Amino acid sequence: MTCRRPTDTTAPAGSAKSLTSARNLLPQCLGIPGISIALFMGMEMLTPRHHAFDHTRPLMAHRRVPSGTPLAVGLFNDSGDDPQVAALAASQAHRLQLRKAGAEVRHAFFRGDWHELACETLDDGIAAALAAPQLRRAFAEADAEVVVGDTLRDQPHDHLLAILAAAQHLDLPTYLVNASIGATDQAQAVLGALTDCTVRDAASARRLDAIGVAHRLVPDSLFSASFAERAGRDFSNHLVVTDCHPSRRIEFTPALAAVRAAWPGMVADYAIDAPGSARDWATSVADLATASAVLTGGYDGACLALRAGVPFVVLGADAAASSLLDTVAGYPAEAADTARPLTERLTAAIAAAEWFAGAAGR
Repeated sequence: MTCRRPTDTTAPAGSAKSLTSARNLLPQCLGIPGISIALFMGMEMLTPRHHAFDHTRPLMAHRRVPSGTPLAVGLFNDSGDDPQVAALAASQAHRLQLRKAGAEVRHAFFRGDWHELACETLDDGIAAALAAPQLRRAFAEADAEVVVGDTLRDQPHDHLLAILAAAQHLDLPTYLVNASIGATDQAQAVLGALTDCTVRDAASARRLDAIGVAHRLVPDSLFSASFAERAGRDFSNHLVVTDCHPSRRIEFTPALAAVRAAWPGMVADYAIDAPGSARDWATSVADLATASAVLTGGYDGACLALRAGVPFVVLGADAAASSLLDTVAGYPAEAADTARPLTERLTAAIAAAEWFAGAAGR
């Protein structure tokens, strides 16, 4: 049997309309095309609470969520346990978005959870997920499952595919949000059965276009976080260097030395993953907004600088950060050109300060 998508695919991910339609879906598929699941000996198939296989009034009343009750979701791969500025901001943003959609997080699992589901085959991972008592409970008590997909491109993610596929096997609506997509060989069937999929960069959108998976390209969830308006630090007339881990600093040392020598004001480091920096995540955007310009070594720093509306340049050739520049329409081409000297790229970014200020407002 082919798993059918909801007929309304225009509602934003996590919107009240799309989640409500997902809750009202009748069982349409009891498996994923091309994937066979063998439950362990003696295990019974779960009946998620949004199902109404038996249409007698008492059972329908027991299984269906009363009108006005927030939708219960399971949230997986949440970054809230990572003491890093961008990770905490994204975690808060996902909860805000779900709350606005009329949903509550019934079960939350973090980036370090469920890696044991990464088995030799996806089928084995699905069976292991369906056998885990904690996951069985999370599936049974949820109306939908939401997986944060920002680590799918460059970090181990077989366990996340197993969780999505297991939920789909139970006919639960599944949402992949804020995704950055890499290789899709064994993921294609799982991605194709999603209720909704949002990606954060154009490269991921192109990959999904190539394999025919429906999706929507939306800004990174981080931009929806509730950042403070008042800065905790003042970087007036400063050039700020951020998201540049010491282990990679040697890559940028010569170029940074040239910029430091030419910069007329102060140059300050702004760590977003150092011990203690997570306490100030809410003020990070306002802090960067006080700077004259920002040099960032990675994607997270680029997102924070873009949100702050301050001119920024990406150091080196970070793949995720480059994807962001490819996604954002209007980023100065000369500032993005890694073949140019860093000083020239920085000058080009500062010359486009008006564009950066406008991009923050969008």
